[in-house]
Amino acid sequence: MKNIDIARLTPETWPARREALVKLFGQEEYGVVPAGWTSSFVWEKELEKDGLHGRLGCVTVEYKGRSMSFPFALWLPEKTSEPVPCAIQISCHDPVVHDQMKGIDPAMREKFMGMMKELIGNEDHFNVMIDDMMAPKEPNTLDITCDVEKGYWPVRQLLADGYAAAAIYASSLAPDEGDSWKQEGLYPLFYGAGERPADGFGCLTAWGFGAQRVLDALLTCPEIDPSRISVAGHSRAGKAALWAAVQDQRFETVLVNNSGCCGAALNEGKLGERVSSMCQMMPRWFCPNFLSYGQMPVEQMPFDQDELLAAMAPRPVFVTSGSRDYWSDPEAEFRSVCSAGRVYAALGKTPCTQTEYPAPQTACCTGDVGYALREGPHDMTAWDWKQFCGFEAAQAAKN
Repeated sequence: MKNIDIARLTPETWPARREALVKLFGQEEYGVVPAGWTSSFVWEKELEKDGLHGRLGCVTVEYKGRSMSFPFALWLPEKTSEPVPCAIQISCHDPVVHDQMKGIDPAMREKFMGMMKELIGNEDHFNVMIDDMMAPKEPNTLDITCDVEKGYWPVRQLLADGYAAAAIYASSLAPDEGDSWKQEGLYPLFYGAGERPADGFGCLTAWGFGAQRVLDALLTCPEIDPSRISVAGHSRAGKAALWAAVQDQRFETVLVNNSGCCGAALNEGKLGERVSSMCQMMPRWFCPNFLSYGQMPVEQMPFDQDELLAAMAPRPVFVTSGSRDYWSDPEAEFRSVCSAGRVYAALGKTPCTQTEYPAPQTACCTGDVGYALREGPHDMTAWDWKQFCGFEAAQAAKN
């Protein structure tokens, strides 16, 4: 670790060290939200689907005379004698999903695929990944008001296990296509038609900000246990969920699924997507300061993602990977989990007890840093959620 002296780390020195890390990642990678905003929420209507019940809410954020609003859904288990835990899903599976590869010039598409093959570094892995991408699958969309049995948001399963389930659309905070994020959502609220500063927030921070505002709302709900509210996300939403949880210590824990580069995965030694490719393809996800790191070897960067995972400490964190997700690189995610565990150990917590890269369908849920490797590609499934709920329940039982 580049910013944490494990040998000198103590529970007494950690809060200041953690605060410095959060500031570093905010200024240099994800960006910060300007101060001075206010927010409120209202419940707009009741939701019902095949015997399940919930509510549709709306959050409004105001800043310097401007305002924007976004919806969120909350599904609740049948009445229980005690408040229940809840996980907030940041969903990029929006009702209208655009295929960003459609309409691209064939030569540009071929160049992009060649870059992916080179970065993955293994022709067999590349071919497997392409086969997974091209395999027939259900429409990759989510309607938070009525979809209750999607694998990446298995509401019925969560409710049966005694959890409430909340979700937001990432696109309502910052559309992830071209420059549309500058015309809709949080960007025009805070920056109008102008440019953001060097540490101005990108899409990842915007999505996480939305989850934090839903957390505000859930803390007013008598049905929800305020000490057991988590945030979850897949892929780019996994990056956002991790950053949101690191910043906001009101979150009990986080489910970081297939988050890859600039999420849970170590930059050093990583295959597949890299800092350089992220800066080239998705500059809108980050603050302008971060783009300079795309031009240097990752070994020279002044921070790495194991420090972001470690910044969750002493709160628990759970990372899941797909065994064939070679673009995200599950082994780099696992190495980051192991490295972050050294901070947990120094603080008297339990690191991940899985010390060697596991076989698929393995879940290690006993430590304060949990890890699960699922057989399969880049995806979020009911299996990932099941392991997370077991991990979260084990953490609650310790307290």
